[in-house]
Amino acid sequence: MSLKNISRRQLLATAGSVGLMTIAGCTTQQEAAAPAASEPAAVPAAPAAPAAPAVPVGVSMAALPPLEGDLTMYSGRKESLVGELFVMIQDKYPKLNLDIRYDKSTALANQIRVEGKNTPADVFYTVSTGALGLLKNEGMTVPVNADVISAGREGYLDPEGHWIGTSGRLRCIAYNTKEVDASTIPKSIFDLPKVEALKDKMGWAPTYGSHADFITCMRYLHGKDKTLQWLKDMKAAGVKNYAKESNVTEAILAGEIHAGPVNHYYPMRVKNDPTGHSYGSGDHIELAFTENDAGVFMNVAGATIVKNPRQNYELASNFIRHLLSIEAQQFFIGNMKFEYPMIPGLEADPRLPKLSEQKTPKVDLVKFASQDINETVALQEEAGVL
Repeated sequence: MSLKNISRRQLLATAGSVGLMTIAGCTTQQEAAAPAASEPAAVPAAPAAPAAPAVPVGVSMAALPPLEGDLTMYSGRKESLVGELFVMIQDKYPKLNLDIRYDKSTALANQIRVEGKNTPADVFYTVSTGALGLLKNEGMTVPVNADVISAGREGYLDPEGHWIGTSGRLRCIAYNTKEVDASTIPKSIFDLPKVEALKDKMGWAPTYGSHADFITCMRYLHGKDKTLQWLKDMKAAGVKNYAKESNVTEAILAGEIHAGPVNHYYPMRVKNDPTGHSYGSGDHIELAFTENDAGVFMNVAGATIVKNPRQNYELASNFIRHLLSIEAQQFFIGNMKFEYPMIPGLEADPRLPKLSEQKTPKVDLVKFASQDINETVALQEEAGVL
């Protein structure tokens, strides 16, 4: 398996500007309690209600220790999605020598396992919580500093600090509105292969990290037997295989297929990009959500420190802390990325589906991350999907 090495110079050559979004503001207690200067009260005023406590809005990179030294990161997130962020970080810290190797999350996790103590990886950054849990379970990760844990979002990190969620994503069913009516998409993911109108017109990306987490979540929530049957039912319904969920989105736009389970941001980027996204354009794609099952699972991209004898622990931990800085979080929610932030006080793009309106299943991400993703691979092989 080949890994793509990206140097700082190569990244800078393709750099784009990083837009910033507005931080949700808070009124201070003094401002809330201050009376109007031009209208003295004729009678004693009622006590003012106490102002809501200020909501922490994270920390800017300027307030963090500088990044200096050599750092190798294995990234299961595509360069096209996150490359600009790392260009920005390297541009800000010229004494940081960042070597990034891009590949699929599961491939990189298994690469680290094979390399063992000889791995050059200092940080593993991935779209797959399952891949993070796999490395933790095998004793190949090191906890981050306490300040990194405190900066993260409760419920979306390992309490011991072995991995930290850096941005959120929601599973959905994307569909072509020219071919499929919204009422055609079922409210249960298990009914999807039963929809006659979608027979031979669905697609998925079974080797993709997010899809692996989706199937792992199904195992976790609904059991192995029910998951295996669903996989077999989808195969019998003629589902088509694609390499990536962006490819699934492309195929839906083109009318090659009519629907498929993907991360929410793929159709969101397409339908909101007036210039046309790299994998298509058009307003004839929409998102549908199932209820209380793995089809509407809220998961995170995240990072961990990889254990190796040459590890610059402080640099690796500080680098992950930078992924939770205001600037990095604004990158994830802006720039047509459409991800959910992982620090308090930042609001997601208002065009995103509101999490409060979705009937997401209750998933303990720590227990979920402890599931063996290789069992998910084996299950898909048993179903004849892989």
